[in-house]
Amino acid sequence: MRADPYAAIAAGLCVVGGPLHGTASTAAAELLDEAMASGARTTVDRVLSSGGRLPGFGHSVYRKGDPRLAPLLESVSSLPDPDNRMGVVEELLVEAGRRLGHLPNVDLGLGALSFVGVLPRDASLFAVARIAGWAAHYDEERSERPVRYRGITTRN
Repeated sequence: MRADPYAAIAAGLCVVGGPLHGTASTAAAELLDEAMASGARTTVDRVLSSGGRLPGFGHSVYRKGDPRLAPLLESVSSLPDPDNRMGVVEELLVEAGRRLGHLPNVDLGLGALSFVGVLPRDASLFAVARIAGWAAHYDEERSERPVRYRGITTRN
């Protein structure tokens, strides 16, 4: 017997709550809030001088650039923006680019969407984007033989 699709998607939602997944875009949006209030340079200085890491920068897989970022930022830049919030995003990208050895990732793009679109900070944009993939994965595996972990290991 397999889990029903609701349980499978709920399991996926349970694992994205950490700071490197589900809440990373929220932290990036909060960084942008601070950059709007204090300036990009001051914000980057504060985070880096305290030994922190800038949310929305660096990725363990996409080390040469996150391919999801550019199309997302392009879409975000087309949103109504009477307060020039996209300008703050661009300033942060320039300032962080001067100071960091790693590139921005999709979490910065999702944070920019939340920031420019003035969305609630608890909007789970990362999870919303993942639900379609989890549903497709569930559908693919319905026709496969169930995998049973046997706990068998070998020692060298």
